Amino acid sequence: MAHIYTSPPIRGRVDWKGVVVAGLIAGALITVVEMVLAGLAGVGAWLPPRMVAAVVMGRDVLNHTGGAASVFVTALAVHAVLSILYAAILAWAIERAQADFRMATVAGGVFGLMLYLINFYGFAAVAFPWFADAQGGITLLVHILFGLVLAWAYRSWTARR
Repeated sequence: MAHIYTSPPIRGRVDWKGVVVAGLIAGALITVVEMVLAGLAGVGAWLPPRMVAAVVMGRDVLNHTGGAASVFVTALAVHAVLSILYAAILAWAIERAQADFRMATVAGGVFGLMLYLINFYGFAAVAFPWFADAQGGITLLVHILFGLVLAWAYRSWTARR
């Protein structure tokens, strides 16, 4: 029986499977958390997915009430793609700095804060003005949580390999 030898990843190189796994974990978690917090805050649990789906489906999606399946699936797809893209950026920074678990997690929190500022102030001013309606505590908290979970999931994946 042939034994397949796989070498451990070289420190400093991005682990692409880890990027995908971390992106999907963090993206799914914050989608759920944001929907729950938005529901508890009284703005409606379906508002965050509609805001994300509107990026590709257009502003009219914001006028829908409730959660249409097509809107939710579109929001999940957009979130998944963006989460994996953001995971690749953060993983590159983590590997470039050769950050240990603790430093990677700190970097993830800062990264989440930067994403919040870029998305909800930068993109809101330039392309997606409805994002300005979501500026504030819940969205800030969720994006910092996203960065923390993203870094934690990526470093956990790479530590196992």
